[in-house]
Amino acid sequence: MTTLRLSERGPDYVIATLGTLYITVCHRTPGMAILDAIDRTESAFLASVKVPIRSLTVIRNIVLEAPPDAAFRTKSAALMKKYAPSLVGTAQVFEGAGFGTSIIRAFVTGVTALSRNEAPTKAFGAVDASLEWLSGLGKPDPLLSDRAGIVAAIAALEPGPPA
Repeated sequence: MTTLRLSERGPDYVIATLGTLYITVCHRTPGMAILDAIDRTESAFLASVKVPIRSLTVIRNIVLEAPPDAAFRTKSAALMKKYAPSLVGTAQVFEGAGFGTSIIRAFVTGVTALSRNEAPTKAFGAVDASLEWLSGLGKPDPLLSDRAGIVAAIAALEPGPPA
Protein backbone atom coordinates (compact mmCIF):
# COMPACT_ATOMS: atom_id res chain seq x y z
CA MET A 1 0.00 0.00 0.00
CA THR A 2 1.11 3.53 -0.71
CA THR A 3 2.15 5.50 2.37
CA LEU A 4 1.47 9.22 2.45
CA ARG A 5 3.55 11.61 4.54
CA LEU A 6 1.29 13.41 7.01
CA SER A 7 1.95 17.16 7.11
CA GLU A 8 -0.85 18.42 9.36
CA ARG A 9 -4.16 17.23 10.77
CA GLY A 10 -6.98 19.33 12.15
CA PRO A 11 -10.52 18.67 13.35
CA ASP A 12 -11.92 18.81 9.80
CA TYR A 13 -8.91 18.45 7.46
CA VAL A 14 -5.80 16.41 6.74
CA ILE A 15 -2.80 17.52 4.67
CA ALA A 16 -0.34 14.95 3.34
CA THR A 17 2.25 14.57 0.57
CA LEU A 18 3.69 11.94 -1.74
CA GLY A 19 6.55 12.71 -4.11
CA THR A 20 5.51 15.90 -5.91
CA LEU A 21 1.87 15.56 -4.85
CA TYR A 22 0.47 17.91 -2.18
CA ILE A 23 -2.84 16.57 -0.84
CA THR A 24 -5.50 18.40 1.16
CA VAL A 25 -8.57 16.50 2.33
CA CYS A 26 -11.40 18.57 3.82
CA HIS A 27 -14.14 16.74 5.68
CA ARG A 28 -16.61 19.59 5.39
CA THR A 29 -16.92 22.84 3.51
CA PRO A 30 -13.51 24.58 3.83
CA GLY A 31 -13.07 27.59 6.10
CA MET A 32 -10.31 30.05 6.98
CA ALA A 33 -8.45 27.55 9.22
CA ILE A 34 -7.73 25.30 6.26
CA LEU A 35 -6.33 28.22 4.26
CA ASP A 36 -3.91 29.00 7.10
CA ALA A 37 -2.88 25.34 7.27
CA ILE A 38 -2.36 25.19 3.51
CA ASP A 39 -0.16 28.28 3.61
CA ARG A 40 2.03 26.78 6.37
CA THR A 41 2.37 23.31 4.94
CA GLU A 42 2.64 24.13 1.24
CA SER A 43 5.52 26.53 1.94
CA ALA A 44 7.35 23.83 3.90
CA PHE A 45 6.65 21.20 1.23
CA LEU A 46 7.95 23.41 -1.58
CA ALA A 47 11.11 24.15 0.41
CA SER A 48 11.70 20.40 0.84
CA VAL A 49 11.07 19.22 -2.74
CA LYS A 50 12.50 22.23 -4.62
CA VAL A 51 10.59 21.31 -7.83
CA PRO A 52 7.15 22.23 -9.16
CA ILE A 53 4.37 20.29 -7.46
CA ARG A 54 0.91 18.94 -8.19
CA SER A 55 -1.88 20.00 -5.83
CA LEU A 56 -4.89 17.81 -5.06
CA THR A 57 -7.76 19.00 -2.89
CA VAL A 58 -10.47 16.52 -1.93
CA ILE A 59 -13.63 17.90 -0.35
CA ARG A 60 -15.95 15.42 1.35
CA ASN A 61 -19.36 16.09 2.82
CA ILE A 62 -19.65 19.51 1.21
CA VAL A 63 -22.71 21.54 2.08
CA LEU A 64 -22.66 24.97 0.53
CA GLU A 65 -25.40 26.96 2.20
CA ALA A 66 -23.99 30.28 1.01
CA PRO A 67 -21.10 31.34 -1.21
CA PRO A 68 -17.74 31.76 0.55
CA ASP A 69 -17.44 35.15 2.21
CA ALA A 70 -15.20 37.94 0.90
CA ALA A 71 -12.37 37.23 3.37
CA PHE A 72 -12.23 33.56 2.32
CA ARG A 73 -12.31 34.41 -1.40
CA THR A 74 -9.59 37.05 -0.97
CA LYS A 75 -7.28 34.77 1.00
CA SER A 76 -7.89 31.84 -1.34
CA ALA A 77 -7.05 34.00 -4.38
CA ALA A 78 -3.92 35.31 -2.66
CA LEU A 79 -2.73 31.75 -1.95
CA MET A 80 -3.38 30.69 -5.56
CA LYS A 81 -1.33 33.66 -6.76
CA LYS A 82 1.45 32.98 -4.24
CA TYR A 83 1.85 29.30 -5.12
CA ALA A 84 0.91 29.30 -8.83
CA PRO A 85 4.52 29.65 -10.05
CA SER A 86 5.38 26.44 -8.18
CA LEU A 87 2.43 24.38 -9.46
CA VAL A 88 2.24 22.17 -12.53
CA GLY A 89 -1.49 21.73 -11.91
CA THR A 90 -4.30 21.79 -9.37
CA ALA A 91 -7.12 19.27 -9.14
CA GLN A 92 -10.18 19.75 -6.97
CA VAL A 93 -12.29 16.70 -6.16
CA PHE A 94 -15.81 17.19 -4.85
CA GLU A 95 -16.80 13.74 -3.60
CA GLY A 96 -20.37 12.69 -3.36
CA ALA A 97 -23.34 11.91 -5.48
CA GLY A 98 -26.42 13.94 -6.00
CA PHE A 99 -27.58 17.14 -7.50
CA GLY A 100 -25.92 19.48 -4.97
CA THR A 101 -22.43 18.07 -5.49
CA SER A 102 -22.91 18.15 -9.27
CA ILE A 103 -23.94 21.81 -9.11
CA ILE A 104 -20.87 22.68 -7.03
CA ARG A 105 -18.55 20.87 -9.48
CA ALA A 106 -20.19 22.67 -12.42
CA PHE A 107 -19.89 26.03 -10.65
CA VAL A 108 -16.19 25.48 -9.85
CA THR A 109 -15.56 24.37 -13.46
CA GLY A 110 -17.21 27.55 -14.72
CA VAL A 111 -15.31 29.83 -12.34
CA THR A 112 -12.05 28.08 -13.24
CA ALA A 113 -12.70 28.58 -16.95
CA LEU A 114 -13.20 32.30 -16.39
CA SER A 115 -10.21 32.70 -14.06
CA ARG A 116 -6.72 33.53 -15.12
CA ASN A 117 -4.92 30.76 -13.29
CA GLU A 118 -1.23 30.36 -14.11
CA ALA A 119 -1.38 26.61 -13.48
CA PRO A 120 -3.93 24.28 -15.10
CA THR A 121 -6.87 23.70 -12.77
CA LYS A 122 -9.68 21.19 -13.08
CA ALA A 123 -12.62 19.91 -10.98
CA PHE A 124 -13.39 16.20 -10.64
CA GLY A 125 -15.89 13.86 -9.00
CA ALA A 126 -13.34 11.14 -8.16
CA VAL A 127 -9.76 11.00 -6.89
CA ASP A 128 -8.63 8.41 -9.47
CA ALA A 129 -9.54 10.62 -12.45
CA SER A 130 -7.83 13.61 -10.84
CA LEU A 131 -4.63 11.61 -10.28
CA GLU A 132 -4.61 10.46 -13.90
CA TRP A 133 -4.90 14.09 -15.04
CA LEU A 134 -2.30 15.42 -12.59
CA SER A 135 0.17 12.63 -13.46
CA GLY A 136 0.10 13.76 -17.09
CA LEU A 137 1.26 17.27 -16.18
CA GLY A 138 4.90 18.26 -15.83
CA LYS A 139 7.78 15.86 -15.43
CA PRO A 140 6.79 12.30 -14.56
CA ASP A 141 6.87 11.39 -10.87
CA PRO A 142 7.37 7.63 -10.44
CA LEU A 143 5.85 7.79 -6.95
CA LEU A 144 2.49 8.62 -8.56
CA SER A 145 2.34 5.46 -10.69
CA ASP A 146 0.34 3.39 -8.16
CA ARG A 147 -2.94 5.28 -8.55
CA ALA A 148 -5.03 2.57 -6.85
CA GLY A 149 -2.70 2.65 -3.82
CA ILE A 150 -2.82 6.44 -3.66
CA VAL A 151 -6.63 6.44 -3.93
CA ALA A 152 -6.82 3.95 -1.04
CA ALA A 153 -4.35 5.94 1.07
CA ILE A 154 -6.28 9.18 0.50
CA ALA A 155 -9.58 7.43 1.33
CA ALA A 156 -8.08 6.42 4.68
CA LEU A 157 -7.14 9.98 5.67
CA GLU A 158 -9.31 11.09 8.56
CA PRO A 159 -9.32 14.33 10.54
CA GLY A 160 -8.56 14.28 14.21
CA PRO A 161 -6.43 15.92 16.84
CA PRO A 162 -3.53 17.92 15.45
CA ALA A 163 -0.65 15.70 14.38
